[in-house]
Amino acid sequence: MFGDRNWLSFYPNIQTKDSCNTYFEEPCASISDKSGNLIFYSNGESVFNKYHRVIKKGDSLLGDWSASEGCVFVQKPGNDSVFYLFTNDFALQSDGLCYNVIKLHGNPDSSVVIEKNIRIASKMCESISVIHHQNG
Repeated sequence: MFGDRNWLSFYPNIQTKDSCNTYFEEPCASISDKSGNLIFYSNGESVFNKYHRVIKKGDSLLGDWSASEGCVFVQKPGNDSVFYLFTNDFALQSDGLCYNVIKLHGNPDSSVVIEKNIRIASKMCESISVIHHQNG
């Protein structure tokens, strides 16, 4: 999910679609299941489900619309239903780097942010990235 209502699909071949109702200025992140089906996506300020609706308690996150790489999802190791969403504020602002814990339920409309805006560090740069380590 990115830009002005766009999303990219790799199946059955690479194609872009414009069916979501979101506009992302700079930050965007998404996560899919092992079959490639969309689970969540975010602009750092809200979390949306695969039906393009904000999940319960998934608004008012401390990411910033202008942080260049301002959000990223990570699945909790060993748990298929818990995800972390890391968000980052605009350069050197006080909200800084935060994480949110999301609980996925069988019904995507029942998914919920169970911990919100937990600050890790303040006054960070705009970019964050994630590397999956072999030990999970």
